[in-house]
Amino acid sequence: MNTAKQTVLPLVIFSFFLLTHYVSAKIVVGPETAQYGTDLKDRDSFDDLLTYVDNDVGVNNLISNSSNTIVRQIPKSDVIILLNEIGFFGLLEENIFLRSNNLKTRSLLDYPEFTPFSQREKRAVYVDLFFNQTSRLFFNRNSSNICSYLAVTQPSFISTVQTIIENVKNLSEGITIDTDAILRLLSLFQTFTEQERRLGLMLGGQFTCNRWHFNIYAPWYYLERNHFVDQNIQNNIEELMADIIQDATGITQLTPEEMALAEKRKNEFIDNHLICDKFGIGDTRIYVDYPIIKKHKMWTRVGFLATIPTAFAFKKGIRGTSLSRAINRPTFDLVALVDGFTAPVKSVSQQAFDVGIAALDNLGAMILDTPLGNGGHFGIGLFGRNRSPLSNFIKFDWARRIVMRSFISLEYQFAATEWRSFRVPVNEALFNARNLTETDDPLVVNSNFDFIVNQLTDRLFPIALQTRVNPGVIFRWTSHMCYEGDTCGFTLGTDTYVRNKEKFSSINANREVRQIIDVANARSPFAYQAKMVGSVFFKVEKPDKLFTISLIGDYTYMNKGIGSDFTLALNVDCAF
Repeated sequence: MNTAKQTVLPLVIFSFFLLTHYVSAKIVVGPETAQYGTDLKDRDSFDDLLTYVDNDVGVNNLISNSSNTIVRQIPKSDVIILLNEIGFFGLLEENIFLRSNNLKTRSLLDYPEFTPFSQREKRAVYVDLFFNQTSRLFFNRNSSNICSYLAVTQPSFISTVQTIIENVKNLSEGITIDTDAILRLLSLFQTFTEQERRLGLMLGGQFTCNRWHFNIYAPWYYLERNHFVDQNIQNNIEELMADIIQDATGITQLTPEEMALAEKRKNEFIDNHLICDKFGIGDTRIYVDYPIIKKHKMWTRVGFLATIPTAFAFKKGIRGTSLSRAINRPTFDLVALVDGFTAPVKSVSQQAFDVGIAALDNLGAMILDTPLGNGGHFGIGLFGRNRSPLSNFIKFDWARRIVMRSFISLEYQFAATEWRSFRVPVNEALFNARNLTETDDPLVVNSNFDFIVNQLTDRLFPIALQTRVNPGVIFRWTSHMCYEGDTCGFTLGTDTYVRNKEKFSSINANREVRQIIDVANARSPFAYQAKMVGSVFFKVEKPDKLFTISLIGDYTYMNKGIGSDFTLALNVDCAF
């Protein structure tokens, strides 16, 4: 669980808004703020950014001094002029979001550890203690890097950011920003990803009626997702951020008390915004089958399966938080923000920070906050399972203890309504139809200003809509070679999982909205996963019971559209 602490997003986000406030103050106020530069304490890192505004007297005077109050609002035309001078309109023509699909993982019910291979004509109950981890979730069919989801490393985006930085530096000679360091920082973000962990119990049972076998089971588990970056890259980001902040603000040293408080606030930020977790029950799986071939120690059974959407979270935000999509997207008061930067006040700085946090939380709701089950989808399908002793094909004494087992299924999941997010791609025709440099005609200025606000909202906040989602078909095939001794044995085999690309049958939006959203990149992609599976088991036989204890594990060696994960399970099976 501690790997979540390795993320540096809170520091980067806070640093961005602190730098924004600093740069804006320098542009407008200029030399009048120079007095605060000599009052800043020496600091040796940027770990105090979470406490910097509250604890530093000089910065508090700069941001929240009662004499620095907003006494007028600058005209919208001046806001447009300033944004044009720094090249901000170019950023509005960049697609910040490249995709908006959910990040999918495999249902726990479909893992080979829980496949019903038992052939006993008895009742049985079983429990599995399991742990499953996906170290890198996939954002699209081929990539687990966030640069395939967000445009943090797109050449045009990097070029636009570089232009804005240079324009800001040219507006005031007092600004010190290392452009190359910021561009290197952005390049390091390309390998950011998401992790998922699931820990719990799979509870189930089996009984027979005539020659019919019935299996039913459901998981009770804890689910956690978090943002993640490799430790080496995190160290590089921290070093770059320290250099950038020190160059811009002169921060060079922290007291031990400030460092402890900064660490506490950083951890609180991570728990409140960068980790989503919950505990509850997952969906329920039912298998019913009947033998069509049955000979001595060899049989083939076929039947049907059903997935019942019983998933329910008893508790959310246990260690982390629970996030919701921005159904009502926030609006930007650009006049107040820019006016606040010209005469800095703490409330305006907080407003800018809150907008950034809202965008981060909305992104988290899209890719971190995932349901325990299949999202309310009912599933039904057919399956078959087979057991064939190797001695049927090889006439050696040792072959009688080796058994080939296989399981194959095809399940169709019915449509259900979910909240999904849709990005609004840049429409170049809308920009070409406007003269954003026009500042004399009040009607044109008001229209352009509203256009800028709407475009900024579209870039940062995909539209959340209720959508009828059809997940389609899931195919599974598991094949094992099993050595069965009198008291112990082992298995070794492969597992294949295939799921088609999901479809949307309807979207709850008017025609105008449906025409501007990107539906294709909101659908989860085709998914394929191949695993190696193995286990060791021990049998304890009593007069009226048979206990089987198994240690089972799997490892993904090939995958597309779904993360590479592993699972460990301890199974206790009691037949009676």
